[in-house]
Amino acid sequence: MRGKGLIKITDDDDIERNEEYNEFIKDLEAYHIKRGTGTFVREPIIGPHRIDLLKLYKRVIELGGYDKVSSEKSWWKNLSNHYKLPPMSNAGYLLKSIYYKNLAAWEMEKHWKKTPPAPEHLEFQTAKGGDIMTRTAENYQVTTKEDIRLDSSSPMPLVRNLRAAPAPRTFYQPDERLTQARSALQKQAQQQLQMQAQQQPFSTHFATSTFPEDVNNKLQPQPVITPANTHALEYLRNSTYGSQNGTKIGAGIQGAPFMVRIALALKSGLVSELDWALHHLVRLSYEQGNNLRFDRIPDLAETLIKKLYEFLKQVSRKEMEFDEENDDWSMDYQSRKALDKILEAALILRNLALLSDNASYLARLEMTHPTLVLGIKQMDDFSFIELKHYCMDIIEAVSFYTIINDENDDLYLSLCELLQCDDRAMLIGALRALARLALHDTNNRLLQNISPYILYRVRLLLSLDDEELLGSALDFMYQYTTYKANTQSILELEDIHDLIDQLVRLMMFQAEEKEIHVSLSADIKQYIPTGPPPLPAEIVQELLGFGEPDRAVKWMRVCYQESSSDDITQMHLWQSYQARFSPFIAAGRPLLSAADLIKIASRAFPKAKAMVLNAPEGQSFIIRGVRPREIAISIKGESYVSCKWVVETNDSGICGSQFPNSQELFKHIIDHHLPEVRLLSSSAPPLVCKWFDCTRFTLPGEKDRFIVLSHLRTHIPDKLTQFVSSSLWENISIHTKTTAVDERGEAIGVALTATLILRNLAKSKHRQDLFINIENSIIHVVAQNPVLSTYLSELLVEIQC
Repeated sequence: MRGKGLIKITDDDDIERNEEYNEFIKDLEAYHIKRGTGTFVREPIIGPHRIDLLKLYKRVIELGGYDKVSSEKSWWKNLSNHYKLPPMSNAGYLLKSIYYKNLAAWEMEKHWKKTPPAPEHLEFQTAKGGDIMTRTAENYQVTTKEDIRLDSSSPMPLVRNLRAAPAPRTFYQPDERLTQARSALQKQAQQQLQMQAQQQPFSTHFATSTFPEDVNNKLQPQPVITPANTHALEYLRNSTYGSQNGTKIGAGIQGAPFMVRIALALKSGLVSELDWALHHLVRLSYEQGNNLRFDRIPDLAETLIKKLYEFLKQVSRKEMEFDEENDDWSMDYQSRKALDKILEAALILRNLALLSDNASYLARLEMTHPTLVLGIKQMDDFSFIELKHYCMDIIEAVSFYTIINDENDDLYLSLCELLQCDDRAMLIGALRALARLALHDTNNRLLQNISPYILYRVRLLLSLDDEELLGSALDFMYQYTTYKANTQSILELEDIHDLIDQLVRLMMFQAEEKEIHVSLSADIKQYIPTGPPPLPAEIVQELLGFGEPDRAVKWMRVCYQESSSDDITQMHLWQSYQARFSPFIAAGRPLLSAADLIKIASRAFPKAKAMVLNAPEGQSFIIRGVRPREIAISIKGESYVSCKWVVETNDSGICGSQFPNSQELFKHIIDHHLPEVRLLSSSAPPLVCKWFDCTRFTLPGEKDRFIVLSHLRTHIPDKLTQFVSSSLWENISIHTKTTAVDERGEAIGVALTATLILRNLAKSKHRQDLFINIENSIIHVVAQNPVLSTYLSELLVEIQC
């Protein structure tokens, strides 16, 4: 039961197990047993199919044999198509291997009547290669020494002749120094023989009685100095001469610096030197990339770029095909070795370009741009994907320091074409490079001819949950929206609402929720006005529509509020009531008496009580549990906001105008107090904030209107809250959501870029209705994400102005 789930289901419909088949398999199996191969398989399997060896043998013989089928391209693959195999790139090679292991020797002996070689030269080898008929037994026969000696046709004599003596008149006069060297060799040989005799004292071969000392000396071999061995003695003389002086050639001389030698090795053109230099540079660029600078190593960058350019120019753009014989993608050994070296050179450039100084150096080289364009534009084959990615990484690094003044530049156009590819790494690199090129586009020539289809693809990337790809797309969109013409075209898109919603969503991308606990003192007291707040005209008219005592009750609720720890004097309440409604007595609206007004105070505020306090200066009549409001509310309980701009026309010195919402107050300040803020010319006067008790801007003022308008938003509450008892404020928790920040706490990343794109779109003042609809969402983000508050305040100013 344990192996039941591992049974492989195969299809043997192709096998016809008749008498001929059984006899063939039986003979073939006996043949392999006789050869001792051990590789025979009765029914080989490829995928789900069992292979009929008899049918396979007949088909190959009909086509001309194993050698013929192997010499023709794709014949083995065509044979494999008869078995209806699933999609397999190496099906032909598998079928070829089955034939080679089981039927190749059978074909040589039975069909071609040749003796196959031993299994070590056939079945035990792989099926790589072609002909098997060149590997017969005759080709592996070795001629022995006995055969040579007994061969009568051999020109060599049976007895070796002695060397003929030289002519009597020819004498060789050796060099005197060579004679001294010969004497040294003789002494050395004599010492070795004596040492051997001492190591074997009991050996009869070295006994003095058998071999006298003078006889041993006579039997010592002596070198004969002839023209044939002069070079050996010359070598001995040179080595002896160096050792006698005690110095070696080159000792004490400092060679070239290591990096200079590397640069010279690259320029030498020698294969061994090139391999050595690239090997060390790959390691150094990874381990010590920050210490390697092109401007300190002469011609290093130029040499690497030149070699990369020469290789790219020579590379063929033909399609790579699967090689069935070698079970690999087709590329010969020399081409693959050359590609490996160029990959090393490209990797070195890529690693060193990560340093800003090196990237700037590469950007200034004339050959850099043409080389990189070839690397990303013409490397479409599978084997060059790694090289293509290295070139894109280099482009991404040097784009910071590249200025393109022509929209027809080859590098710029090649990067635009890559925006249509499906390779994630290439797409990210192209988006980043184009964004960085546009950063230095002072002539406004780039990103003007981007097709609508490419923009549509980039917008779709904003919905992906891939931070790296999302960040690259947003960087590109930010640079694209810095061009005014591009901004207007985007706002006219049909799916612009979806784009804006995506950007608003991304302002809280990967926000981390934080809870801040704040402990406040229980003695905190809120500011208490000395009198009731001024009322807007619409509230006064609404109050006049009621009769007494309802008018007085509603007036108290509009201008006063309950407060258990506060009180007001009865005289203060009566005088405030008279001051508000006395002007309307002539219109037939009489006032309540002071006593009646005090009595109905408990009707307006059930917890309020009229009391008499005894003090040294006399009695004080008060109403406990009531205090004036800082800002009036409507009869329905809606809060109003008050303008506290300091003016000279009012007796109090404060504008005091009341408005039902903050938008009306902001519009009032712009229209009546700061009309100069609408001026965009450089001659506009400096602006000063005159809000009560504000010291943000001192004279002569601030010229940047955006800073002033952003500051005004801090004075205008979004929604007023009722007074809360101080006991509830002793311990409070503030919940915030923070997006990505740097080490200084400044906003970075996806959320910041999305905010800046919205700000660019809002600056165009086109389709303002789109941004008014998202104003509440932006305010919600400001409240939750304080990191973006500065940028979102600028965005709100652009929307409201």
